[in-house]
Amino acid sequence: VILLIPGQQALESTFGFLTTWIGCGIYFLLMGSYLYPAVCPSRYPDCFGYGDLLTRLGAMSAAGSVILGCIFLVLRCFMVREAYDCDVIGERRATDKLDIACAVASSGIALLGLRAGLDIELNAPVRDLSRSISLAAITLVFGVCSFIASLRTSHFVEKYLGFLANGWPRGMFYLLTGFYLFGMLYNGSQGLLDWFCYACDIISIAVGVIYIVLKCR
Repeated sequence: VILLIPGQQALESTFGFLTTWIGCGIYFLLMGSYLYPAVCPSRYPDCFGYGDLLTRLGAMSAAGSVILGCIFLVLRCFMVREAYDCDVIGERRATDKLDIACAVASSGIALLGLRAGLDIELNAPVRDLSRSISLAAITLVFGVCSFIASLRTSHFVEKYLGFLANGWPRGMFYLLTGFYLFGMLYNGSQGLLDWFCYACDIISIAVGVIYIVLKCR
């Protein structure tokens, strides 16, 4: 909503994907798919006819988000033309120890996204399937793009996912993602990959704090 207000260049550079039709479409589609199982407890057959008012509003918002995302994507495919900067890999740049720590943290995020994608059960209930697909897609894309941004100058990341590459928003990303994925791993299996991802999550939290402190001074 804020991006609709003229003169929001800072937000546009941080969340540039929301200024494109395909970016908005994917965002609303994935967020709606993730939100529905989050607000709708599994004890309800569905949350449109069960639960309290807040639960029903959340379910309707999630369904509306999915529908809106589909509308954006259909319009983009058949009616709207827009150009994109698709230089994802970019060029090599000088890196420091903090960049290396970001790359390690991002590798853990990407691995968790990949594992979540491989664990998707296509015969699962729609509620569980929508959450699994959206979580895997979001985690994998953010993990890979933040890894690239840690080691290279990616014009794609800086233009559409600026919060993965610049300033205190980058710190907030690593901090919040580290806490979220640490909680997702907690009480799970304790294999070698899990311990590696635990370490990456701790590094992500530490990197987030350092970035926020350095960029807000």
